[in-house]
Amino acid sequence: MPALSPRPRRLAAASVALAAALCLAAPSAGALAATSAPRSVFALSAPTSLATVDGTLFVANKTTGTITLLNATTGAFEGLVSHKVLGLSAPSAMAASTGRTWHTVLVASAGGANRAFAVTKTKSGVSLKAIGTVGLANCARGAAVSLTTGAAGQFVALCSNGAIDELSATTGHLVRALAPAVTGLAGATALSVVGGAAFVTVSAARPSPAPAAVAKEGVVEVALSNGKRLGAITNATCSSCGFEGPDGIAYSGGQLWVADSLNDQATQLSTGPLAFLGTQTSNLYGTGAVVATSTAVYLASVNGPTSSMVTMFTTKPGTYQWMMCNTNGPYKFDNPSAMAIAATGTVLHPRVLWVANPADNLLDEMDATTGALLTTVA
Repeated sequence: MPALSPRPRRLAAASVALAAALCLAAPSAGALAATSAPRSVFALSAPTSLATVDGTLFVANKTTGTITLLNATTGAFEGLVSHKVLGLSAPSAMAASTGRTWHTVLVASAGGANRAFAVTKTKSGVSLKAIGTVGLANCARGAAVSLTTGAAGQFVALCSNGAIDELSATTGHLVRALAPAVTGLAGATALSVVGGAAFVTVSAARPSPAPAAVAKEGVVEVALSNGKRLGAITNATCSSCGFEGPDGIAYSGGQLWVADSLNDQATQLSTGPLAFLGTQTSNLYGTGAVVATSTAVYLASVNGPTSSMVTMFTTKPGTYQWMMCNTNGPYKFDNPSAMAIAATGTVLHPRVLWVANPADNLLDEMDATTGALLTTVA
């Protein structure tokens, strides 16, 4: 899950030098060459969030308040949702839910405003119909929002002030609202839902937090039914964790993977109960966006075009597989903010990984197994 809001990152000279050196590594064995040149402009403008629905990739453009629709396999243009139709300014988060006969996309912007769209796919293309508009409860204007889906397909929204809302997947209407006073959360940055619980990363203010604030950084487990705190793991309770600016989290292989933006690592946690399992540091720098399948996790490192990269780990066991950046292939990474996995239905590329780069207004499409670049959409 991508970070809710950008945070200043320490730029130690040694870390920068190491990241630059890592980007000189050769691609992993078996990586395939790019299959096409950069594509024409598809109205991408600071793409900050991605979602996939039934073979279509939805791209939220923060600057223009639009959504670009692409074929999730080829990157071919399928449509554009105008700012007038979207009805939101600066969309920053997006999630998709799918049932037997329906598909729904929920789009949110800072301050808790959101809109839900029913998605219909026919031979003639993709159509969207607005089905729900409601501001998130207890989420102040300008507050950052993160979205995901729950086990039952419902949307779950997290506000940076600690409020958690559940919304209907079929209507987008508010079902349950948990205020910060109920969740007891503060400085919330990202969430992952496992069963009936939300696992929320919490981070202190930057750049110079007090030691007491840093001690509270970590992950909190909250019951979605009533907001009750079920567990927590922080620097104060886990001396080995070393959380520093946690702002991304994903669930894979029975584990939570937490992206720590300020200490260049991913922290692995068990969920029943919350407990420290280990850390991964191979080819990570300023990690933020994180996405996972049942067997793999992908983390994006953010440091401009020189050292931005995407790193893959398998999750059973947690083992480093490969890292790709702009100097070991024709990638176009530049402060990647979001990623999405799409199933292509082909034998050669059963899954692809899309990476959104708002700094240069383009998307990289990668082979999710080898890391090879498949295409660039700009």
